[in-house]
Order: sequence, then structure tokens, then C-alpha cells
Amino acid sequence: ATPGVMLYASAAKGYKSGGFNTRPVNNLPNLGINQFAPETALTYEAGIRSEWLGRRLRLNATVFHTDYRDIQLRQQRFVDGNLTTLIENAARARIRGIEVEAAARVSNRLTANFSYGHLDPRFLDVGTVPRLTLDSDFQRTPRHSFTASVDYWLPLGPNKLAVHGDYSYRSHEQFQLLASPFDQPGYGLFGARVALRDGQDHWSVALFGTNLTDQRYRTAGRGPGLQDVGIANSVIGLPRQLGVELRAGF
Repeated sequence: ATPGVMLYASAAKGYKSGGFNTRPVNNLPNLGINQFAPETALTYEAGIRSEWLGRRLRLNATVFHTDYRDIQLRQQRFVDGNLTTLIENAARARIRGIEVEAAARVSNRLTANFSYGHLDPRFLDVGTVPRLTLDSDFQRTPRHSFTASVDYWLPLGPNKLAVHGDYSYRSHEQFQLLASPFDQPGYGLFGARVALRDGQDHWSVALFGTNLTDQRYRTAGRGPGLQDVGIANSVIGLPRQLGVELRAGF
């Protein structure tokens, strides 16, 4: 549109191949090896990429809509009294979303970055997948995600001191096809870093910390199996970590 503003729109279609469930169960017809159909997706996207105030401010935004057909869903369930892993097709689904990014050079020493994403997923037809309803949440699809960071540096004689801070947030996330107590509620993580560098960037020494509030959170979990076979598990995210980093370039 202008030297500092670009507008775009696109449409794309893709697919994921169909196949067969590959965990045989001796007591099931055809060993429980059932066929599932290909999954297809049609995506529409539009956005803006822009720079303002003498390239000191960058603003980007994207909106998108994806239509899914025969979306492939993996689950463990009992079939004729036998626990097996099946991939089955839900008939239709769609995801709408928006992403916004901003980067600002506040001064010659201070910069700030920000990003936000929102997803609105919905099943439109669940086909014959057991226990799935039109109100079921999508797996691994938090509705809100947010990141922000600030960087500041100041001269110390021939060297410079760089200070960095960041925060990230993810809203509720469902890990498996069905909701369970082992899903992860929304959580945020703080991080920080202070580094001393020489003027030619030949060496640096830094003190850093991640998950500074020692937030306890899951990165994966499986809960429905607790009722079926008495087994459940979670993968726990990294706790607070503090460290010192030495770097030399030559």
C-alpha cells in the first residue's frame, strides 16, 4: 500500500493422508486394524505488515479461517472389551484466529516486543467418534497466548550491560481428545537475563533465570485412562532455573 505498509491475502488447501490403525488386537475383527480417511484443510488468511515512526514501530496483524473435513483424532478406548488405540475421523471442524505483533524501539537503549494470539476452534459435525460432541474442546489449542519482552542496555566504560525481561502466558489447554483433570489451566512464566559484553562482542558473562516464580505446570497429560485401566500420567514443565553463562568468540 505504501513503502511502510504491506497488505496481503491468501488461500491454501492441504491434506493429511489417510491410513490404517496399526496396533493389532487379536480378539477383534480384522485384528482391529481399521481404515481412516484423509484429512483436508482449506485456509483463508489476510494481514498487514507495517512500519511507522521512522521504522521505530513495527505492527503486524493476521486473521485466518480454516475449514477442516474428516479431521483425524487419536484416542484409546475399549472395543468389544479390548483396549486399543484408534484414529477416527470427525466430519467437520473449523478454526478462526487472529495474531497481533508489535515491536517498538522506545529509545536508542530500550526496545519492547509484544505478541498475542487468539484461537476459536469448533466442531461442526463429529461423525461417529464416541464421546465427542459439538461442544468438545480441541486438543493442544489454547484460546489465548501472549508474550512480552523488554530489552535495555547501557554503556559501562568500553563495555555494555544488557538487561532482558520476558513474560509468556497460555490459557487452558486440553491435552487429549477428551477433557480430564490432568489438563492444564492457564499459566504464565517470567524470565530475566543480565549480560555484560565487551564493545566488540568478543566475550560476555550473563546471569539468567527462567520460570522465576517457580510455576508448576504440565506440558502433557493423559487422564481418561485412569477410569478405563487405572493409569494416568503427566509431563511436568521445568521448574525455576538459575544459571551463569560465559561466552567467547574468536
